[in-house]
Amino acid sequence: MSPTCEPEAALERLGGDAALYAEAIAAFLADEAGLLGRLQIAIATADAAAVHAVAHALKGQAGLCGAAAVAETAAQLEAQGLRRELIETPRTFARLQADLQQAAIELKPYCR
Repeated sequence: MSPTCEPEAALERLGGDAALYAEAIAAFLADEAGLLGRLQIAIATADAAAVHAVAHALKGQAGLCGAAAVAETAAQLEAQGLRRELIETPRTFARLQADLQQAAIELKPYCR
């Protein structure tokens, strides 16, 4: 299992630009509620294509910010949507919510 967050690695990927990293985290934290809402609707309506698309977007943002556990869980949701196998998505979504809560706690100090 990956660590929850890897901020040093994410900062390095951004060339050590702390201001850019802070902006990326702020955008990620601002967007997470909307993405979660869209994902929840997609799961409730068994819209596999939407599960795939929203999880893909969340995975990308999480990866950019170093939210490794979020990216990993979002990748699982993305794959479930791609395969149209949604039986496990509610459980995976619950894990994603917990991962996001922990990531927000760990990343907020890097957000100016």
